[in-house]
Formats: sequence, C-alpha cells, structure tokens
Amino acid sequence: MPSSMKILGQFELSTSSFATTLYTVPQPHTLSTGTGRRFQTIVSSIVLCNRDSSPSLYSIRVVPYEATAGVEHIIFNSVSMGSNVTDIVSLGMTLESGDLVQGFSSAANLSVSVFGIETS
Repeated sequence: MPSSMKILGQFELSTSSFATTLYTVPQPHTLSTGTGRRFQTIVSSIVLCNRDSSPSLYSIRVVPYEATAGVEHIIFNSVSMGSNVTDIVSLGMTLESGDLVQGFSSAANLSVSVFGIETS
C-alpha cells in the first residue's frame, strides 16, 4: 500500500458551529457499491494557532463516513487557548474512507493545520 506523508489541510476555523471541514479521507469511486480498496489516513497531529490578542475556544470532532454528526463525535470540546499562542495536539488517529475532521472556534483568527499519512 503506497503511503504519503502530507499536510492534510490548513484553514482558519469558522465561528459557526463545526462549519469548517478540516479534512476528509479520500474515497475510491467504487466505495458506494461496496467494491474497491478503502483508503486510510493516520492523523498524526493538529496544530492550532490563535493569532489574536484575546483568548479563544476551539472544538474538534471526527465524523465517521455516512454518520449524522452529533455530540458523540466531539474529541475536543471548548478547549481554551490563550492569546497569541499555538497548541500542538499529537494524535495517531486512524480514519477510513469518507471519515471527516471538523472544527470551529469562538473567535476569528484561529488557524489550524492537520498533518498525517494517507494510504491507499
């Protein structure tokens, strides 16, 4: 299985509830028919940077493929970040085709980068 280490996504988090999709695991075109090889991704880390002079809160959730997003998918809820600081979250989280990572913050000026390894 070929693997590719990469930046999976880089965004400014929205202040609307989980409006920012940070990463979606690729899907083979045949996934809907149940055939074909599934993709996997290991999310190694998420880096969040509060570029503002005021504190902020952030939330991150992981939603499985075809699931209705809900509170059970939240992995970080209203985590407090000081002003002008960076948080590095090391995960080692494994995802499959169609799974997605979403997030939002309580204020603007919060950047996020998701790093990992995609396999197919």
